Amino acid sequence: MKRFLAFLLIASLAVTLWGCSQTPGSADTTGASAAEQTQTASTGTEAVVTVPTDTEEEPLQGEGTSVRSLRCVPGGGVIVSIVPCTAVEALVLCTADETGEDHILCRVDLKADQVLAQRDVGRDVPLGRRPNGSTVTVNYETRTLRLWDENLQRAEELPFPGDQGYYSQKEDRIYAVDGGTLTRMDFYGNTEELLSFRCGAKIVAVDPTWRRVLVRGLPSDDRADSANLLYTLDGTLLFREESDRVPEGFTRDGALLRGRGEAGKPGELAVCDPSGAHTAWALADGTSVFSFPGSGFLGMSEYSAAGGTTLSAVDTRSGSLSEIASYPDQRYVTFAWWAEAETLVVGVSGKGHAKLMLVEPAQMSATEQLTVATPRTEPPAEPMPTLSTRLKELRQRADRLEKTYGVRILFSNQAAIAPVSHEYSFIYTDAIPRGDESSLLAGAMEKLEAVLSAYPEGFFQSFRNYEDAAGIRILLVGDLVKGASSLDDAGVTYMTGGWYNIAMRAEGIQQSFLHRELWHAVEYRMEALGRPVDEAYWRSMNPEGFVYAGDIGSAQEAEAVDSEFILGATDSEQICCVSSDAVVDEREDRATLVAFLLSEETAPQDQRKFLKHYPLLQKKLKYLEERVSPLFGSAYWIRELPEE
Repeated sequence: MKRFLAFLLIASLAVTLWGCSQTPGSADTTGASAAEQTQTASTGTEAVVTVPTDTEEEPLQGEGTSVRSLRCVPGGGVIVSIVPCTAVEALVLCTADETGEDHILCRVDLKADQVLAQRDVGRDVPLGRRPNGSTVTVNYETRTLRLWDENLQRAEELPFPGDQGYYSQKEDRIYAVDGGTLTRMDFYGNTEELLSFRCGAKIVAVDPTWRRVLVRGLPSDDRADSANLLYTLDGTLLFREESDRVPEGFTRDGALLRGRGEAGKPGELAVCDPSGAHTAWALADGTSVFSFPGSGFLGMSEYSAAGGTTLSAVDTRSGSLSEIASYPDQRYVTFAWWAEAETLVVGVSGKGHAKLMLVEPAQMSATEQLTVATPRTEPPAEPMPTLSTRLKELRQRADRLEKTYGVRILFSNQAAIAPVSHEYSFIYTDAIPRGDESSLLAGAMEKLEAVLSAYPEGFFQSFRNYEDAAGIRILLVGDLVKGASSLDDAGVTYMTGGWYNIAMRAEGIQQSFLHRELWHAVEYRMEALGRPVDEAYWRSMNPEGFVYAGDIGSAQEAEAVDSEFILGATDSEQICCVSSDAVVDEREDRATLVAFLLSEETAPQDQRKFLKHYPLLQKKLKYLEERVSPLFGSAYWIRELPEE
């Protein structure tokens, strides 16, 4: 028994693939096979599973819901992990017996309830199945990747550069994590380093589908294990929170599942919007939670003081819990999310056998509502610094704009209370002589008010998190500094806590600059909610021969050479950018495109010409409309377009 429990502990630490972690339990060595222990009574497409009384198990709960027990997993061992791969199949990793010395890998047809192939794979664990039908496994101890044929027979081997692995079927690439380094590799042995975090930071989980990386630590200094950070795969920081909560994984819409209390004490289940705060529910001691990147549900196993095990599905939006099964003793449990069927696949092991269950959580009736956890007490906000008398009227104007549009506006010495980006620092306008400062800020406030009025009602509310807090914060500053030098940029957008911060240089401010930075905030929000722009598709909309310059200097040089691609030079149907700024990169292309439509600095006749004569620009706008509308209610620039 001790050996078995030790094995389960090792497995739960080592096998965390696609959000499927494990929970240790106990089991004896007696019992029937999976086929002998269950009976299924079907009515139409629904099934209610009952367990014969000779096994001394409680019947599965949720009568009248979609819960079905399969018969196809060999008995005698433990289900270690489940990796759904197609609309039909999953890879199921079992142990040959309860010692856990060797693994048996099964290809299972979940719909037909049939094992298609199986073999002993030693200490390998499955990552997925490739489009060509081969199965990918990895041995973390020897750092060896293996590619098995369709029948799990012959295997090719490749070195594996990490101690965590994730497979993306869409890309047909492997993501390998080694501490704080993320590497992507193909199946020819070619590798590329994507991200590398230092100073004790550790990558907790990777979600290749939605292109997110969850990190624990502070990469920018020597303090380890003091913050949770969410990045995109290209290194954009989406979220940072300094707390003692333990990061767990991903859920739908980019939300984070984080947090368990100290050992032996009740904790909390926190489903967090990456922009900041969270909805938290009390979590009883002895409860384990399984998260899935593409699902609105969690799997939960709870162990009672009396030694029983209860399995449940939890809706991440409402906190409603639906009980799946209840056992009088402790069981080893693993969950996986079968996205194609919107179904939970549950592996339960114990009493000498193992079995699989298919659960459709959306069809289940809630049996309990999780209790809302007591909110954590946040430190009191820093008192707002007192402004000079000359600026009080501007503060009153800013207060009115804040109330009307639901944004935060800070300037002069008050802007210094907002955290700066880890890449930039600011020189604030209170360093300017008072008369000049008030005149400068009055002009900037005029531009800002005109910009805010261009957005539809409720637009800025879309940046609020689950607790209706934070959102857009605009800082009007004197200068932006990176390192020891001023930036050429008019503004920068970055995230801290629940805020989407936009720092703008007050001098020389233009409406188009503000609209561009607001688009960058929109794009961060899209990424945080799991709907990023498909960069490859975006590039495919550009004409042959067009290449982004990479920086503004190169883009301005390219304007003379590639003028056939830039609006205003010719009437060519090859026009794909509205200015030389758009040639910098994909993000600036999108920001300048939307700003072109919204800014009053753009002549209406140019807008009409833009719509009628440039199909590539229209195609880009149509694509952005499809990405933005589901998250913001509509593509917010649509009402600004002139009629045909």
